[in-house]
Amino acid sequence: PHHRLGRGLAVPGLIAVAENPRARAARRAWSEPLTRARIIAGQLLAQERARVARVVESHEGLALAFARDMAPRYPDAEVDDLAQLARMGIAEAARRFDPARGCKFSTYAWIWARAEVTNAR
Repeated sequence: PHHRLGRGLAVPGLIAVAENPRARAARRAWSEPLTRARIIAGQLLAQERARVARVVESHEGLALAFARDMAPRYPDAEVDDLAQLARMGIAEAARRFDPARGCKFSTYAWIWARAEVTNAR
């Protein structure tokens, strides 16, 4: 069989990839592990999101305390808005926290909550 390249040049013995059954089987074989890897990656991402949501929910008191503490510094901001920014900071802290560094999570989360409020202003 011949295959035409570029400007219509026929090259004897060259089979197009779409016509080659071995190439088609190889593409299928390569796509299956990628599909499994994508499924696993999606599951890991969902687990990470659930973990972060649990951490934020369990530190709701910290977010509210932060909002009440910051309210006098930002008189034009609502306490609910400050609490939401604090929750966003806690979520970022949950993603980045490393207990091996010797810092308590609440201290680390407070720093990230303050950064979130500062960057929002």
